Amino acid sequence: MTLTHISERVTPTERVAVRCVDSDVHPVPRRGVLQEYIPEPIRSKYFMNHRVGELIYYDAPDYAHAYAMRVDTFPDDGEFACTDPDLALRQAIMEAGADIAVLEPVHSYCRTTEATAALTYAHNAWQAEHWLDGKNNWHERWRGSICVAIEDPDGAALEIEKWAEHPYMVQVLIKAEPKPAWGDPKYDPVWAAATKHDITVSCHLGRGVFDTLPIPPVGYPSYNHDFMVSYSLLANNQVMSLIFD
Repeated sequence: MTLTHISERVTPTERVAVRCVDSDVHPVPRRGVLQEYIPEPIRSKYFMNHRVGELIYYDAPDYAHAYAMRVDTFPDDGEFACTDPDLALRQAIMEAGADIAVLEPVHSYCRTTEATAALTYAHNAWQAEHWLDGKNNWHERWRGSICVAIEDPDGAALEIEKWAEHPYMVQVLIKAEPKPAWGDPKYDPVWAAATKHDITVSCHLGRGVFDTLPIPPVGYPSYNHDFMVSYSLLANNQVMSLIFD
């Protein structure tokens, strides 16, 4: 005798209240996937014309052992940590007890604004197709971030316009330490676009090689206490810039 089970997704009749949100999950593209989303000609002229290999010069704690990642977050297929949406769902949501998790792709910052902007475009399209799609977000517990290059305010505003209506994009993600600081009028298009769509603007610390060289005489921040100094300065910057709601 053969038994056939048919599983059909049914629209829920009720919603469960959200109690805990993990606002800082860093998904990583699988090898070779992201480049197909980088627009030409910047893909060929910049990203495909670079030295390839390990270019790390900031030796974060435990980097040599597991790239400063949890050792159990690396999938069995040999890819990097947090490249597998199913494994991330089990660890970051089911086991950790979060109801919803917000994805914050951490991309590199390039020598040119054009290249950095191209990376943000690629990460947005990649999120939509590899994490927020019906297959990988069937449970509706992933939320995405609209990555923008705040160095290009007009381009960032256009990217916000493009993705703001996406059902699972819930915030704009910018670099935490732009130069000049957040209150400069040049960034007004970013705040205007976010306000228009009533979408939160979030920031994350991140520096490219051209932000961190030359190395400071006391070295780079290594532990949580060191980073707290930067966080307090960022908070002061936000208050003094008067750009908060």
